[in-house]
Amino acid sequence: LSIQPSSLGQGVSYSFTLSATCLDATADTTATTTNTAFTTVTVHMNSAPMGGVLDVTPSSGQALTTAFLLYTSLWVDDAEDYPLWYVLSSYTLNPQSATVLKTRDQVPHASAALGQGLFSTSYTVNCLATAADTYGATAEAKKGVTVTPLSLFFGREALLMQKQNSGSS
Repeated sequence: LSIQPSSLGQGVSYSFTLSATCLDATADTTATTTNTAFTTVTVHMNSAPMGGVLDVTPSSGQALTTAFLLYTSLWVDDAEDYPLWYVLSSYTLNPQSATVLKTRDQVPHASAALGQGLFSTSYTVNCLATAADTYGATAEAKKGVTVTPLSLFFGREALLMQKQNSGSS
């Protein structure tokens, strides 16, 4: 029996039956005896966790200065698939190039400063929670937040205030 990788569906049960037949010929070649044996194996395929959400607060802030709290919850899976493990990450355009904010462990939250979003996407940064069960099946929840660049005006204003406080004009 040969089964292609990833060809069996998640959460589905499959039964496989193997049978073997043996023909016994007697000394009198006109009579034969047939013996057949079989066995059946049922395999239940693992399902990924499901139903999870990702909350991120605040919903907007400035790059590298605002602390964003990411918290994922409401994941469910079969009882034998626990515990669940979580990775929290963020990206601007391509999820394949996500920045890991919290590595794989059982803690469902993290606080992190994020890099700015792109002007072309209205400064949206996508935050991603990946939940994995004990067998490695994964699912994701995503939430977008707005992360604007540091204000240049704020930088100039701080420089002017510093000059004024030092007595320079």
